[in-house]
Amino acid sequence: MRNRNENNEHPLNRGSKRYVVYVDDNFHYMDESERYKLGEYSSCEEAIEVCKKIVDEFFSRIFDENITYEELYSGYTTYGEDPFIVSGG
Repeated sequence: MRNRNENNEHPLNRGSKRYVVYVDDNFHYMDESERYKLGEYSSCEEAIEVCKKIVDEFFSRIFDENITYEELYSGYTTYGEDPFIVSGG
C-alpha cells in the first residue's frame, strides 16, 4: 500500500498527527487489499481508544449469553476487524 504526496514524503512525516490507525479484516486474513486507513491521531492514547472501540463494537454485536468465550474469540479472529497503529516517531 502506497500513500505518498507529490514530494515522495511519507505521510507520517508531515504535520502533528503522528498515530495512524489502519484496520485489517480477519475474514480476508493477510489480504492487504482489504485494509483501510481509519484515521490519524495526535496522541497514542486517542488511537488506542479508537482501536478498542472497534473491537468492543464487534463483541457487542455478536454477544449472546449462550456463547462461550472461546466461541466469541473464534468469531472475532474469523470475522472481526483487526485495528492497529502505525507511529511516525
